Order: sequence, then C-alpha cells, then structure tokens
Amino acid sequence: MKLSAIGFFLCCLVGFWAPAAAAAPAPADFAGNWSGSFEIHFADGRIANETAWLALQQVGSTVSGTVGPKAEQQGPIREVSARGSELTFVADSTQGKMLKFVLKREGESLSGEATGDIGDDHVRVVLKTKRADGAAAQARDPLYEKMLALDTGLFESFNQCADPAQLAKHAAMFAKDVEFYHDLGGVEWGADAVIDSTRKNVCGKFHRELDAATFRAYPIPGFGAMTTGTHRFCHTPTTCEGVGEFTMVWKQTGETWQVTRVLSFAHRATADGEQGRAH
Repeated sequence: MKLSAIGFFLCCLVGFWAPAAAAAPAPADFAGNWSGSFEIHFADGRIANETAWLALQQVGSTVSGTVGPKAEQQGPIREVSARGSELTFVADSTQGKMLKFVLKREGESLSGEATGDIGDDHVRVVLKTKRADGAAAQARDPLYEKMLALDTGLFESFNQCADPAQLAKHAAMFAKDVEFYHDLGGVEWGADAVIDSTRKNVCGKFHRELDAATFRAYPIPGFGAMTTGTHRFCHTPTTCEGVGEFTMVWKQTGETWQVTRVLSFAHRATADGEQGRAH
C-alpha cells in the first residue's frame, strides 16, 4: 500500500469495543484533546510516521469522541471499553480492515499499540500522545464534534437493529413527524414508517459505514443543525457494494437531538459492487 494512503486511513479511524462489566475498576480521566504521533511498522521493515489527534469526552465510565491525524481531520469512535488506566478500541483502517488498540494513561500521556491491517499490509502501530495545550484544543469545532457523535450513535444502533433494544434506540433518535426522501425508494412519512422500513430491509442484511473525511456539520440558528456526507452500504464485514450521499436535519430540544428530515441520494455502485440502498 502506498504511504500516501496512511493519512486517509488515520482520518477514518472509527470503532471502540463494548463497555466494561460493572465489576471493572473505575476508569481514569480520558477526557480532553490528546496530540502526538502514529508510528506505523510494516511487516517488510518499513516505518511510516504520522501525527495523531484524539478528542475524547467522558461522562462517568462512558467515553466517546473522535480520532484522526489532525484536529480538523477526524473520524468518530464508538463502543468504548475503559477500565482503570486502560482504554481499548477497534478502529477501521481501510475498507474491510481494522486495527485493535490498547492504550494506557500515565500522568498526562496516553500511549500504546495497535495491531491489524491497513490495506494488504499487516502492521503494528505505536501511538504516543500527550494532552494538547489550550490553543491547539480550540481547533476543534464543538458543533462538528457533537454532530459526529450523534451520527455515530444513530448508525451504531442502525447497524445492530436486529437486536430489538438497538432498534428501539435507533427509533428514539427520529422525530415522530420525520420525513425521509430517497432517490430510489421515494418518500416515507413519520418515524413509524421509517423504522418499519429499516426493520424489513436493513436489520440482519447489511450495515452502513461513514466516510468520515466527507462529514460536515452546519448550524441552523434557533433550531439545531444539519449534517452532510458520503456513506457506504456493506453486505458483509469486508464488502461494501453501494455508496450514496446524505443530508440530515437535526432538531435540538434542550439536551435532546432528533432527526426531522433525511435526504438520501446519489446512490451508486462502488468500483466492484452493486448499487446499495439503505431503505
């Protein structure tokens, strides 16, 4: 794999393992911005060096956030496991490939290693970061960070919707009067119709992956925000046949955010796959 692809991989990192059991030790404080380096060791002896940036939030034992090479190039994280000073997560690298990280906090450092694959290469990645200073932390856009976390939550439950509890969690993120516009399937009116379509056409059949480098968030003053981006639809863990564009309108009511409008369009086949359809 060409080293120029490394930067793309780093801005698309996603995925954290499931929460730790109740008996696990209380997690350390991982919240904040962490800046440092990725040192990528290839099986043939090559070493590639990239910058690293993690933006983590924490409420009690729940950790969330984003990760990538720079503050302005981030991908979402999910399914956190935080136990004591240890933080573990899975990150998608290139399509169908992933890395497994084990990090440890020591003082103001958060460091560790990952093993897995980037493209056709098996790699070991060494991550070394320290808390970023105040000036660097300001580079993060709070709205972008918030909306990326919401998108992650929405589609984490979407991807697990064969589980009734996850489908209910997914449904709760839509306003009752949501409108869903699809360039292949037409219009669906109301959350009940949208969720029924998801249950019939999605659950247990395929999952959605966000192209994190395309994700954008824009404020809607007095209402909420809208998000745009590109996503892929994958029928197996390693095969994503379809790709499309999306726009979502989110309404904020107090601390609650819900989707009120969805536009899903420009559906097309990937280079090696057939056309994907979310609903």
